[in-house]
Amino acid sequence: MLFSLTIYGLTAAILTVLGYVSYLNSCRNLGLNRSFFSWENCAIVGVFGTVCGLRYNVGVDYKAYLEYFLTYQRFGEFTFKSEWLFESLTKLVSFMSLGPSTWFAIIACIQIGCFYFAFKDHRYLYPFFSLIIVLGPHYLVWMNGMRQILASAIFMIAIRYILSRRLIWFLSVIICASLFHKSAIILLALYFIPNRDYFKNRTFTIALIFSSIALGSINLVSDYVNEISFIANFIGYENVSYHLSNLVNESAVKSWGPRNLLLIFTAVLLAWTSREVKDYYKSDVFLIFYNMTIASVIFGNVLMNAHNIFLRPIIYLNMTSIVTCAFTLYFLFIHGSSKYYGLLFFALLLSVVMYMPLSVVADYGKSSIDFTNYKTILFQDLSSFK
Repeated sequence: MLFSLTIYGLTAAILTVLGYVSYLNSCRNLGLNRSFFSWENCAIVGVFGTVCGLRYNVGVDYKAYLEYFLTYQRFGEFTFKSEWLFESLTKLVSFMSLGPSTWFAIIACIQIGCFYFAFKDHRYLYPFFSLIIVLGPHYLVWMNGMRQILASAIFMIAIRYILSRRLIWFLSVIICASLFHKSAIILLALYFIPNRDYFKNRTFTIALIFSSIALGSINLVSDYVNEISFIANFIGYENVSYHLSNLVNESAVKSWGPRNLLLIFTAVLLAWTSREVKDYYKSDVFLIFYNMTIASVIFGNVLMNAHNIFLRPIIYLNMTSIVTCAFTLYFLFIHGSSKYYGLLFFALLLSVVMYMPLSVVADYGKSSIDFTNYKTILFQDLSSFK
């Protein structure tokens, strides 16, 4: 447990320092603000990739990916034929006779690289990104759902083309993302949704959040099995659509422990401070991420008692919460001289960095189902994967 807390803490600290250096250098006359590929940004990508590459047993999907890679390396059997870029990357790593840890590390480097590149003009957010991704509720999802997170990170780049109304560029980026995970094709619809202030009234927004929790206590999925099965098959979850009825029956009521309460507390804080944050940035950039974040919270709460597979499409929107939290934290930080904003800053910061430590403590000692505590692939016997 202490080892895990140390690894996660050091990783977050190193990435935060490097993110701050990237921001400082972008403000100085060093020419680094002209290019994303500065030494500190490359270091961020390298450190994150190394930590992720050496990680082992992050979840059920992780082991499935490990088995897929080893099977392909030994027998040349394809699994993700429709995701051409993901298949090509796997072929390349296998052709070079590199191990699974290198494969995982390269994928993690692409994930974090695309995400940070999407905000190369907002490098003041970099220090907060590191804290939120590593110590918040995101890291395990990034490692477990690798392909979809990779597609989600590419989608972050595409959002700029929604704002600038450049359809061809947006289509190109989304198609690229879909070649890592076919479900990314559903993101095309977001281009045609007007970027308005849908959650302007913060009291109403908070009421919506709590109403969605109440609605989530009713499992609505069971009434629409056939329709959901068709959609799941279309967007790349073929292996799920054929077993949808069983997945619905396996759904269980979620408990409201400290970690789930933290997520709701974070959403409420974002809604409560949104009016001031919107006024500060005075642009569509924060607004589009805030809209997607609140939408992901509401849909996530409504589906919270359904099987986890029904939450997978919402992962694309969940990633926007990293950005919304970072924008809000930066605003509260620079206005920290006010006791009100200073208190809100520390409250939001604690809510986003306590998730991983709580998970490490809660999952410690659960043996094979402990997906949170850090275990390295270096000392694992992979001969059982065939």
